[in-house]
Amino acid sequence: MAAPASTPPTQTGTAPKPWYRQLYFWVLTAIATGILTGWLWPSVGVALEPVGTTFVAAIKMLITPIVFLTIAAGIGSVDSLGRVGRVGLKSLAYFQAGTLVALLLGLLAVNIFQPGAASTLTRATSSWRVTPPST
Repeated sequence: MAAPASTPPTQTGTAPKPWYRQLYFWVLTAIATGILTGWLWPSVGVALEPVGTTFVAAIKMLITPIVFLTIAAGIGSVDSLGRVGRVGLKSLAYFQAGTLVALLLGLLAVNIFQPGAASTLTRATSSWRVTPPST
């Protein structure tokens, strides 16, 4: 008698999240909502400017501690530096090299393009406007 055919193994785990529970969906929805608000109701968009400015400032404020704590937690989770070996040294070297290249490209771009050099900002009644430089 032949052995019974075994059923193929099923994947264990949870079902994938629905599309409306994914972070990228909400990010794209927020971008589309912001664009539509600025296009259809410009006055509301201008009134919401402090919210956007505060959000960007908060994100900038959180980036440095998050990166530092991520690196510190990664280093702290290693039992001994001997286990890290060449991979850890290569990772550190690539990180330093990438940081150096990004810094040099940023400095080069600022010196070549000189953003904001041709504009003079003056404070009007309630909004900023760009005036041509006086010669």
